[in-house]
Amino acid sequence: MGWFSTYVSDPPGNADQIASIKDGLSAAAEKAHSAEADLSSIKSSISTWAGQARDNYSESSQRAARRLYNFGAGLTSASSDVDKYYWKLRSIKSYVDGTLRPALENLDKQFDATPMADRWSKFWELRKQALSIQDDYNSKYKELKQSAEELTQSLKGALAIEPVARNSDKVGTDKDPSRTQRLSPSDRKRINQELEDLRAGKYDPRNVRQGGIGDCYYLASLMAVMNSSDGQKRLADGIRPHYDSAGNIDGYYVTVYRKPGIFSGPSQEVLVRDTYANGVSSSGRTGVISLYEKAYAQTFPDGVNDSGIFGSGGISGGYPQNALPDITGKGTHTVDGAGGIFGWGEGYDQSERQDIINSVNSGRPTVASTASSKNFTSKTAPVTATLPDGTQETIKIYDSHSYMVKKADQSGVTLVNPHGSNPRATGDSVNGGEFTISWEDFQKYYGDVAIGSLW
Repeated sequence: MGWFSTYVSDPPGNADQIASIKDGLSAAAEKAHSAEADLSSIKSSISTWAGQARDNYSESSQRAARRLYNFGAGLTSASSDVDKYYWKLRSIKSYVDGTLRPALENLDKQFDATPMADRWSKFWELRKQALSIQDDYNSKYKELKQSAEELTQSLKGALAIEPVARNSDKVGTDKDPSRTQRLSPSDRKRINQELEDLRAGKYDPRNVRQGGIGDCYYLASLMAVMNSSDGQKRLADGIRPHYDSAGNIDGYYVTVYRKPGIFSGPSQEVLVRDTYANGVSSSGRTGVISLYEKAYAQTFPDGVNDSGIFGSGGISGGYPQNALPDITGKGTHTVDGAGGIFGWGEGYDQSERQDIINSVNSGRPTVASTASSKNFTSKTAPVTATLPDGTQETIKIYDSHSYMVKKADQSGVTLVNPHGSNPRATGDSVNGGEFTISWEDFQKYYGDVAIGSLW
């Protein structure tokens, strides 16, 4: 081997072994789908079995069948991801062996053919070409490394098993909050359109509809980020497509600012190929908001379950002052209106009101929570609200719930319920989650306001 031939090495990776892994994943996917089909068929063969034991079995088997289906789909995706990496590795190895290495060998031949008296100057002439070839190799190496990192994330997402929802009478049913569904072609088309709307600042946060997961604090925070064109662009920039081995979009990487480890960076990209069937929607359909919810849950060990004492278990139950930094990567501060012991200091003084007004009207994401209010005597409280069309209604606001603050002035505060509607005092609901209330009612029921940052 000549001097210049050492400027590049073999790209790391054994293509034959990778191909074998791909085949193994594909075979495992077939077994998972077969097991799912077998389990599903048992139900029809025991139609005469009745009673509580039968109901319990039906619930458990239904849940297990869905898990097997999702696992099989994940294995299929993993096989496709490995196949994609296999061809990337082969392509780069072929380029190195067929183009770069022969070019360096040619430089060695030129150097060897140079008379001894001219070799010093010839070396430096050829070295410039060799370094250029080396730069080309380094570029390909970085490209392969990026593909390997994406494969790692893809496999993590494809092979993840969703934590089962606990302590719920909906577990195993069609209303199971942990039940997932794969992204369909129509879902991907809608998501791509919503990404364009976000980049243009045209997405209406009032389209958000909270589902059967208790993550109002997180959804209201996302909506608050959407309350400005800069915030919408930031959310759009936090999503990029993932492509299968055929070059088709089959999922999306979503940036979440939750530190995955002590020695890791402040954010991570989470691959989302499925969403919660009973989770948040965009006007009743899977959208960008669904991707963010699923990605966020994947950073918690307990998925959609309760957050737990330290707020690290699952995404059900939490506070916007914690969620906002997870979305933007920026700090937040809280305006406390709940008051101290025995309610001393309850309400928002003029400076606190102005802080809220200035923040929300300047585009800073702002979220109001009723969790710390001491004035609820039941799960809801009636307030007189002005609707977007100017009419007045007596609606109910929820205890332990978060609302996006859309705007505010000295006359009152405009909020948006992530439910997408508000219950009337009469029992039915007002469609559309937006309403305006007085500062008197606001400070009575909204114990704190979280204010975030974008840049």
